[in-house]
Amino acid sequence: MRDRGEDILLLAERFAERAADRFGRPRKQLNREHAARLRSYHWPGNVRELQNIIEHAVITSRDDWLYPEVSLDSPLKTDPAGASGFDRPIMTADEMRNLQRDNILRALQACHGRIAGEQGAPTC
Repeated sequence: MRDRGEDILLLAERFAERAADRFGRPRKQLNREHAARLRSYHWPGNVRELQNIIEHAVITSRDDWLYPEVSLDSPLKTDPAGASGFDRPIMTADEMRNLQRDNILRALQACHGRIAGEQGAPTC
């Protein structure tokens, strides 16, 4: 994904449309700054990482734009041999579960524990 910046934006737009429809949220677009951040991100994961980031942005968006959270400033690690070509370590299954758990807890906190209904998660 790293070598195909424009494809990342096309995928992000499609994921945003699908997530908005699925969660009953209005369709929104990326602004130029956040589109550039997505293109510049190192993408240590696969396309699912992009999908998760975009879905989170759709759920948490409060105005007319999507704000996907990708960290361009985090310290990068390389493997000792430097042979893999990845700038960041691959997450373990436990790290991924913890990341997903933390994301769900943040969503619940943002919605004050309401997961459905008029002021539930899709509309909070």
